[in-house]
Amino acid sequence: MKQALILAGGGARGAFQVGVLRFLEEMNWKPDLICGTSVGGVNAVGMGCGMKPVELAEFWKKYNRRMLFDLTLQKFILSFLSKRKFKSLMDTQPLRAVLEKHIDIEALRRSRTEIIITAVNMRTSAVTYFDRSVITIGHLLASGAIPLVFPWQFIDGEPYWDGGIMANVPIMPALERGAKEIIIVLLSPVGWVNPAVAGADYQPPYMPSQVAELMLEHFLFASGGLLLEAMKKGLYSDVKIATVAPTRMLGLRSLLNFSSKEAERLIQEGYDNARDQLRHFFKEQIR
Repeated sequence: MKQALILAGGGARGAFQVGVLRFLEEMNWKPDLICGTSVGGVNAVGMGCGMKPVELAEFWKKYNRRMLFDLTLQKFILSFLSKRKFKSLMDTQPLRAVLEKHIDIEALRRSRTEIIITAVNMRTSAVTYFDRSVITIGHLLASGAIPLVFPWQFIDGEPYWDGGIMANVPIMPALERGAKEIIIVLLSPVGWVNPAVAGADYQPPYMPSQVAELMLEHFLFASGGLLLEAMKKGLYSDVKIATVAPTRMLGLRSLLNFSSKEAERLIQEGYDNARDQLRHFFKEQIR
């Protein structure tokens, strides 16, 4: 039975996935295919290079935001006040250097696990899937190029940016390749309702930061939500699909909160949630 692991996008929240990977390793569950978008693509490629969950955890805890990105706020503001060309709020050259240091592309080429990452072609709006035979550091940066925040990347002359815009939960390659057992790791709560506002007296948020946070959660949840609706209708009745997701709102700041402390917390949360939410999936192994 072909097994597939789907890793959604979500910025610095990606540390949550490492905890899930650690749990899956303990269960001796080894996917034949890993599909990732944005930061999920980084984790997918890391696994494809042969990195163990413990190594990915050390990678996540080693770097903070200032070590990964250069803030170009002045250029960002000036671009709105003039006709200067603008690409992004942050420069990803430091991130490129970090990825080049840790990602072994040749090992990825030799991987027995099929690795696929996504990006969106800015010119055609098409979701593009790249496999391990062509993936480079540039492809990884393209998959995670959040519009306005990070610069888009040119691949074979075409501009690409964040695959999460249109395929934050890249499950289609797994279904097309005949996967019959799929685990999806989301980075936003599924069907989560804040108990404090669950009643009829709910008031929409008015603070800009609260509005932005809610928009982010809806965006990250969208692909997963559509999938769950399809599952309820029995469209994939012959495929065993399980999801792991946070059980709380992680907040807007969590997208770029790269820090050792936050990574360690999210890794543990991912492990605990996987053990709880995949209990039925591994019912023979978890007592």
